[in-house]
Parts: sequence; C-alpha cells; structure tokens
Amino acid sequence: LIGQNVLLTALHCVADLDTSGQEAMVGQVVQPNELTVHIGTKPAVASAANVSRIVVPDNVKNANGPVPLKSNDIALVYVQPIDPAFSKLKPATLATNVAASDTSVNVIGYTQVQIDPFGIFTSLERQRRDGVYVWAGAAEHSLVRADLDDGRSFYWRNRVGEFTTETVACGSDSGGPAFDASGKLVGVVSGVVG
Repeated sequence: LIGQNVLLTALHCVADLDTSGQEAMVGQVVQPNELTVHIGTKPAVASAANVSRIVVPDNVKNANGPVPLKSNDIALVYVQPIDPAFSKLKPATLATNVAASDTSVNVIGYTQVQIDPFGIFTSLERQRRDGVYVWAGAAEHSLVRADLDDGRSFYWRNRVGEFTTETVACGSDSGGPAFDASGKLVGVVSGVVG
C-alpha cells in the first residue's frame, strides 16, 4: 500500500508472463475482476478489496503483443476496500535513497499453504525475511552471478533502479515489498533465479 487504496506490485503479477524463451515476456494485463486482494498474517480466502483499475508501463499498455520484461516489472493496482480492516492500513513510507550494495532489506511475501483440486488457494500464509543481503545496489550497473543447485551458473547485469538480493522471503513473494532498515519501502520483489 503506497497511497490511499493504491497498491504497488510487480507487473508480472497482473499480466500474462512467458518465461519459455531467452528473455521473459509480458503480455495481456488481467482484468481487475480477475484479481483478489488479501491482508493480514493469515489472510482469509475472501478478498479484502475489489480491484478497480490496474496501471502498467506505457510500453506494455500500448503494445500489440508480448513485450520483453526489462526494467518495467512494476504496476499500480487501485482498490475499493470491502473488509473494514483494509481501511485501517497505513500506506508505506517511500525511501528517499535506493537500496545500496552491502546493506540489507526486509522482504515480505505470501505463500500458498493449501490449494484445492482446481488450483485455487484455500489458505495463504505471510512470510517475512529480515536482513536479506543486497548484492548489487539500485544505483549500480553490476554483473551478478547466481550458482544454481544443479551446478549451472546464471549471469545477468543489474539494471539501474533495480537491486539484487541473496534470497527471497518465500516461493510466492513476487510483488511483495522490500523495506530498508528504517522500515521505508525501497522496492518490490520481481523475480528469483534457481
């Protein structure tokens, strides 16, 4: 939550994502009624807010087909609260400085605990990981390497405005917030390697 009834999330959380090629591609943005919004440490299956509008980068909005997911993995989601508890949430304070190398962030995500036979979650759980080490800061253009469990290594260049951390909170934390040590929002979880 970054403003009254405005959520910041990863673009690939609100659009079709294709990772089968050399680079990730994003396609059609989902309709607002296709999303649900949940709150709390053990959120209910019922949505806490209805999505009224989704705002994505212009290059995605104006495209006639899928576009590379470069440094545009960000979206805004406007909501109308249903659950009275949602209206009590306070927007995050945005950091004035970017995440720097050799610092740490705190990451929050939700993981699916139970899924029904149709692939719909029936239970979510919030997970938080504090002190996540920042390998490459957002003001840098660093070459980053990840060694995968199967022995392969994966390399990429950290784009300016993005930062790379050592780990994530959970397997479903895309779109979740990353906070600096003072509790200010410095970013949104976008992807994981491995």
